[in-house]
Amino acid sequence: MAAPQLPGYVGRLAKALVLSIGLNVGLLAVAFSIDPRRGELSRIERWINFLLSPAATLTATLVPGHTGAQIVALALFSFAFYAALAWVAISLPAWWRTRL
Repeated sequence: MAAPQLPGYVGRLAKALVLSIGLNVGLLAVAFSIDPRRGELSRIERWINFLLSPAATLTATLVPGHTGAQIVALALFSFAFYAALAWVAISLPAWWRTRL
């Protein structure tokens, strides 16, 4: 017996959310383990900072100050940004399909 299929857009959204959660767990784990006292960042740490820069920019703009709200906002903005990016990437083939 086959598993029930979700409608196309719901399935793509579920895949995008799972991808975003997985990516953000890795990104945020490395980002929060960076020692700010070190002068030079490794190549991986620079890439992590680059990948988190859209969420960091939104956080700095919308949640000023140095509170716990900034950490939560960074995680939420990063999750939303990469979920939307993954959803668009997964949906492109469906949007390009020719309709008869």
